[in-house]
Amino acid sequence: MPVEIQAIEAETGKPATEAIVNISGYPKSINVRNVPVDSEGKYHTRFPIISNLVDISERHPSLATTEWARVHDGTAHSKYKFKLYRRGAVRGRVLSTDNQMPCSGVQVQLISNRSIILRSYTDSEGRFEMTPPSGRFGIIVGTGNGFYGEDKYWKDVRIKPGETTELEDLKAKRLPLIRGVVLLPNGQPAVNALVMQGDQQPQSVLTDENGRFKLQMMHKPWVANIMACHLTEKLSSGVSLSVSSLEEGTEARIQLEPESMLIGSVVDAAGTPLEDVDVTLWSVYGAKKRSEFRRLSTHKTDASGEFRTWGLSRHQKYQASVSVTDNTQLPGFVSVKSDTTQLLKPVQRLAPIKLDSQIYRNDSQPPASAAEIVCRDWINSDELNLDSLRGKVVLLDFWATWCGPCMADLPRLQLAHELYGEKGLVIIGLHHNSVSTDEVKAFVKKRGLTFPIGVDTLSGETCGNYNVNSYPTKILIGRDGRIIATEISTAELLPILRRNVLYHNDQK
Repeated sequence: MPVEIQAIEAETGKPATEAIVNISGYPKSINVRNVPVDSEGKYHTRFPIISNLVDISERHPSLATTEWARVHDGTAHSKYKFKLYRRGAVRGRVLSTDNQMPCSGVQVQLISNRSIILRSYTDSEGRFEMTPPSGRFGIIVGTGNGFYGEDKYWKDVRIKPGETTELEDLKAKRLPLIRGVVLLPNGQPAVNALVMQGDQQPQSVLTDENGRFKLQMMHKPWVANIMACHLTEKLSSGVSLSVSSLEEGTEARIQLEPESMLIGSVVDAAGTPLEDVDVTLWSVYGAKKRSEFRRLSTHKTDASGEFRTWGLSRHQKYQASVSVTDNTQLPGFVSVKSDTTQLLKPVQRLAPIKLDSQIYRNDSQPPASAAEIVCRDWINSDELNLDSLRGKVVLLDFWATWCGPCMADLPRLQLAHELYGEKGLVIIGLHHNSVSTDEVKAFVKKRGLTFPIGVDTLSGETCGNYNVNSYPTKILIGRDGRIIATEISTAELLPILRRNVLYHNDQK
């Protein structure tokens, strides 16, 4: 449907001709980023009425709005008008309720009409500053870096045009530690099991010799979903606990159990199976109306229209989706989803994903073949090339001795090498060319690293081949020589390696 968006100056009623428009949501084909309005302060576009949320907002160099619009569930207006007000400023500091020390990396939220209109994060001294529109607002500490704010610390604030408002110190509460134990199916402690928590920025830790673990929550979820898996056996499980119960000292008890396989299918309106359709599997966290989704894997349907996924925890909930084009509306993608399911059986089937009148549109590109690696020197190995490693899972880790986050990943890389090196995994550390080979050798020996490490050429050829511009960067290459994943966090490193190694034979 056609949509008109207009920005006007609240004080004068004139068009705000310097405003820019942002539209975000699903399908991505309707997304708009920083598009200027015309001489009447207007922007015209078209998008389908869809079931997913679409947010529309305005930005301006000197004015700001307290409004934004959301389109969902097949409801939309043809015109949206935003009033823009002169900006003021507000700044303050966030301190811990425990010891009155500054809290860094914590989100501070400015609230209007029960909606967050502006966010800021505290710096190393716990300070923040925002430049919102003038008016009356509420301000509260959100969550982040192991802290969260409580409603009782809410503050009312009045922002005056062109003036800076200094706030009294805001308070944040430390999130609880998650403590617990992971047990094998026979009740014995699960040593070196991997425990993960966190829906947005997952944290992970290994259990000790007694199967126990301790994990600091970084963000406050609606419910803490704590997952655990055995690193060399096909066992996993999890538990969900409220934050209040964790604050009261409740411990997590996770008993591992055999993992499940999920089988689904995609059919057309007549029930005919559809082959070679890309299906995305999502992990689902939280309650029904407050669900968070994390992309887990992508699969293609076979000649019978089926797709299969291995290594899934029976505690976790999952959902599958297919992107399609809907002929009944304007061009744009919508997502046809399966019901959310929890795996209660060793092998569980989803109801078929039925596309009805919608037409599947496969715009996905085939996985890219990995570029060759070229290094001036090798440590812990003779010269390696990817052609000779076909049939193995290969992890390329671009790192440097001067990179702090790289250092944090090294113990897990070494552990993965020890666990999976004889099961078909090859880890190759690719060091930046800014350090001499002798220095890298000394560092590798001191850290006890035994997996192959190559030092990039002086021209940075391998980094250039993979467009690496930040460290660490990890690239996972499948047994067929094609790239599987390029964005792998520290917490997700061992799970993704585990799945690709342990379930290789099942996926043939």
